[in-house]
Parts: sequence; C-alpha cells; structure tokens
Amino acid sequence: MMQNGFRHLLIGQTCSGIGGAFLIMALMPMLFEKTGSAAAMALVPFLLTGLRFIGTVLAPILMVSMPLRSMIVGAESLKAVTLLIVILVGLLVDAQIFLLVLYGCTALIGLLNGCASPAYRGLLPRLVKEKELMRANSLLASVSEMIEMAAWPLGGMAIVMFGTSPLLYVTGILFACGALVMLFVTPTKVENQRLRGRQNVREEVCRGWLYIWHRPVLRRLTGAEGLESAANVVWIAAIMYVYVSEALGASEVWWGYMNASMLVGLFLAGLYAYGKTEPLQEQSRFFILGSSILIALATGVLAINSSSILALVLIFLFGIGSQLKGVLVATFIQKWVPEKELPNVYAAQEAFGLSVFGCSALIFGVLIDLLNVRFIFGIAAILMLGATTLMFTILHYFAKTDSKKDMSL
Repeated sequence: MMQNGFRHLLIGQTCSGIGGAFLIMALMPMLFEKTGSAAAMALVPFLLTGLRFIGTVLAPILMVSMPLRSMIVGAESLKAVTLLIVILVGLLVDAQIFLLVLYGCTALIGLLNGCASPAYRGLLPRLVKEKELMRANSLLASVSEMIEMAAWPLGGMAIVMFGTSPLLYVTGILFACGALVMLFVTPTKVENQRLRGRQNVREEVCRGWLYIWHRPVLRRLTGAEGLESAANVVWIAAIMYVYVSEALGASEVWWGYMNASMLVGLFLAGLYAYGKTEPLQEQSRFFILGSSILIALATGVLAINSSSILALVLIFLFGIGSQLKGVLVATFIQKWVPEKELPNVYAAQEAFGLSVFGCSALIFGVLIDLLNVRFIFGIAAILMLGATTLMFTILHYFAKTDSKKDMSL
C-alpha cells in the first residue's frame, strides 16, 4: 500500500493538519493581545468554518480545469503566502489595519481549506489499490487523531517558550512543505476525471449534489451523516463545558480528560482498522450496525449519567464506534462512486455537513439556555438513532464485494 504517491499524500496532509492546529493557536493569543476581546478571538474559528463551507461549494468549479494535485498544491502554497503577508503586515502597519488584514487572510485560508479538502479525499483512490483502501483510510484517520493529540500541546509549549510569531513562521513553513511534497504525487491510475472543457458554473456546483440525489443508497447515506453532524454539535466546547459543570458537577479539568478520552478511542480504532482490514471488510455490515448502535447508546447514556468516570468510558466507546464507522463508510464510498465523480460527491457531502453542523450549533446554543443540558444530549441520541435507522436500510450494500462503481443499485 505504501506507494510513493500515498506516502506523499500522507505527509502532505500531515503538514497541513499540524499547520491548521498551529495556526489557530498562534492567532488566538495574538488577537487577544491586540484587542483584549474574546469576541475578536471567536471570529477566527467562525471565519475558518464559514469560508471553508464556501470553498467546498466552489471546489467543483475548479475541478473542471485543474487536476486534483494542482488544486492541493495551489491551496497549500497560497496558504503559505497568506501567512507571509500576515507576518510582513504585522511588522509594517499599525494594529487596526493589521487586524483587518489578519481577518481577511484567515478567511482566505478557510476558503482554501474548503477547496483542498475534497481534492485530498478524492485523490486517495487514485493512489492505492482498491483492496488497500481500508488500510489507507485507517492510517490517514490514525495520523489525523495523532495530530490532534500532539499538535495542541506542542503548540502550547512553543508559544510559552518562543511566543506566537515564531509559531506563525513554523505554520507557514509547514504549509509550504505540504505543497512541495504534493508536487511528487503521481497517481497510479489514469486521471480521467477532469478537463471536461468549460461547463456552466451552476451545473458544476450542483454536480455532486445531483449525483447524490439520484442515487438512493448514497442519498440515504448522506442523510445519515447529516443527522450525525447535527448530533455531534454536543461535542463543541460550549456544550461540553456546561455538561461537565452541570450534569457531572466536575471541575473544568474533566473537560480536558474527556477530549483526551475521545481522541484515544478514535486513534485506537484507527489502528485496529489498519491491522484488521480483512475481518472488518468481511463483517462490514456487523461493524457498521454495531458502531452505529454503540455511538447512539453512548450518547443516550451520557444524557442520564452523573459519573465522571463513566462519562470517560462512554466517550472512549463513542470514539471507537465513530472511527470504525467512518473508515468503513469512507471505504464504501470510494469503492462504489466512480473516480471522476468522487471529488464532487465529497465536496457536496462536506458542504452539507458543515451547513447542518453550523445551523445545529446555533439551535443547540439557544436550547441549552432554555433547557437542561441532559435534554440536549437526549436530542443528540435520538438523531443518532435516526442515522442508525437510515444505515440499516442500506446495510446489505456493504456486503457486496464486487464494486461496480454504481450507486444506483
């Protein structure tokens, strides 16, 4: 599996992932130092997420005329240049202008992330053999969780030791390295997707959405992921902080323990999927259904739980179930969706997931002030059960071993 193309993709995504974590860590204290405002800091994740959504919507337009590798290289290079602009402007202009430039550059980076994400995911099946897709997805997922576990504490240590500006320099270097490494990616399969000629813009933006809509299996699968995106809002910091304080009656330190428990579960499940590919593939229906039920039950029990220790166990189990299901679903989509349509499908799914998550965050944010936080987790559990029901209706498709690249079955 570890062909050169996949190695370069893995390294490129790792550089981008670490750079993304370092970017937020560098910008937050920098903004607080210049403004003293928590609202000014909160605008950073809002811009990154909001513009990422726009990027995923616009990505299919770029896919018409650009190879996936070129999209990724261009996005990572522009992110590095954008950070260089931030650094230079910070040295040359006053604080007020610097803030405007900083927010503008943050928005641009969010847009570039949205453009690059479907390209990264769509490129994977071109770099590995079909029988190795699950191992590849598992490895990418495990590395992603390792980044989450290591990048944040390392970034925090770097800020304490050297300050925010050096961390921003390192972030720019990481983005540049990601772009450089991706230049060496040469797909092992014929890139037959692109360069279809100039198409109608609206047609290209809707291409992935229409492909999903006209295929019942993929439509239900996307619907299930949408319900999960809505339910996963309970894991954002604002809701978890209230849960730890009100439902568990514990100190803020338990919030950190729970984040760690989730990441460990995700990481270990990714390693298991990497090492046990054949059993997972042979029993994919059992693991899909079992994982779906596990995450729904874990969320539901959290709604009535008052023990901090039990909460750690439940969140750990949620991480295991979520990762196993994610790897299996990702592999299924990559096997059954034609390569030329895959990036468009991923762009549509990510845009849908981001929009559902954003709307749900606003709704849950209002509800948590009106209702008990346990009720919020109960709603999330019901949404997870809805997703499980949708997955059950298409479960027999996961038993198919001969991928005909036809989701209309």
